[in-house]
Amino acid sequence: MKLNWGHGILIFIVLFMTFILNLVYKCSQQTVDLVSEKYYEQELKYQQQVNKLNNTAAQNDQLSVCFDKQFSSVEIHYPANTDPASLSGNVNFFKPDNSHLDFNIAVKGDKENVQAVPVSKLKKGWWKVQVSWTSAGTSFYKEQKVLID
Repeated sequence: MKLNWGHGILIFIVLFMTFILNLVYKCSQQTVDLVSEKYYEQELKYQQQVNKLNNTAAQNDQLSVCFDKQFSSVEIHYPANTDPASLSGNVNFFKPDNSHLDFNIAVKGDKENVQAVPVSKLKKGWWKVQVSWTSAGTSFYKEQKVLID
């Protein structure tokens, strides 16, 4: 049997269609992790978030987040002028590549305004720590990337 132009075109079309169908199948199997399931509600509350960021920027002493490898914990250092008794809020640990690992904890500062979060069971890699806290009736917000290794 001789191959002519018609056979070549038919083989090309079949291979191209197979490639496209395979591509569509693989794309449909890909998981899509949104930053938040409630993104529309968060967009409506965005001005409150901007106010919290402005309050945080206006402070002389800033909140800091760091990973302490020796104690296998993430330490959150609240501003020194913050009263530990008036602290409230939450800390969100956000894993950008896997939303199933995200978790929240309550804000708790000790006498030195430090909160240590044990991370021995957390997956290694980059985490985004989002701290939203209230002190003396004023709301603040800060987020920082932390590498846990």
